[in-house]
Amino acid sequence: MDKNIIKILALTAMLLDHIALIILTPGIEGDAHILETLHLSLSVAVFLKTLFLSVGSMAGAVMIYFVIEGYHYTRDRKKYLLRLVGFGALSQIPFLMLGIRYLNMLITLALCMLTVHVHYHVTDKGRQGMLYLVLIAANLHTDWNLRAVPFTLILMDAFQAEPRPRCLSIDKEKLKFAWLKCIILYMVVDYFSGESIANVFTGVTGVVLAAVLTTFCYSGKQGTSGKFMRIGYYAFYPLHLILLILLYRAIA
Repeated sequence: MDKNIIKILALTAMLLDHIALIILTPGIEGDAHILETLHLSLSVAVFLKTLFLSVGSMAGAVMIYFVIEGYHYTRDRKKYLLRLVGFGALSQIPFLMLGIRYLNMLITLALCMLTVHVHYHVTDKGRQGMLYLVLIAANLHTDWNLRAVPFTLILMDAFQAEPRPRCLSIDKEKLKFAWLKCIILYMVVDYFSGESIANVFTGVTGVVLAAVLTTFCYSGKQGTSGKFMRIGYYAFYPLHLILLILLYRAIA
C-alpha cells in the first residue's frame, strides 16, 4: 500500500470515530429520536459505537507516523508546520460548536512535528529534556493527551536519516518494538483514565491496525498526489466535523 491509501483508510477511521461521538452517542444516551430517524435499534447503535470507536484510534496513530516521516521529506518544514497550525485553528471552530475545550488533532500533530525538530536540532540534553516536558504538557490539552508526544518519541527510534538529501531508512525490527510500546502506553493511559477493562482492549484496536499497516503493508511510496489532494487531507478534518454537526442538528 502507498501512503495515500493508508491515509484514506485513516481518514475513514476518523470519520467513523466522529460519527460515533457526534451522532450515535447522543442517541444512545437518551435522544431516542436520533436512533428512530436512522432506523437503528439501541443494541445495534451500541455495537456500531463500540466498533467505530475501536478503529478510530488508527487515524491519530497513522498520522503521527507520517508526521515523523514527513519531517524528513518535506521541502519546507516551516510551511508544513504552518499548515498544521492553520488548519488546526480552523478545526477548532467545530470543536467549540460541540462544546469541546481541548485542542484538536491537527494541533496535536503540530506538537509532534515540534518534538521531531527538538530531537534532531537541540543537542543539549538538559534543554532537550525540558522542551520535551513542555511539549508533553501542551499535549495534555489536546484530544490525544499524554499519548501523541510520547508516541512520537518512541516511534522516532526506528527512523534513521541517511546522508543523502531527504532520504530515510526504517528499521523494521525497531519499528515493531516501538509500536508494541505505543500499544502498551495507549492501554495504560486508558486504564488510568477510568476506562473499563473491555474498553481498554477494544480502544487500542486502531493503534494495532496502524502498527500493522505501517510495518507490514506500507510500501514507502507516496502514490498519486497533487496539490488538491495534499490540501484535501487537511481540509477534510474541519469539513467532516461541520457536516456531522449539521447532520446531528437536522435529525436531533
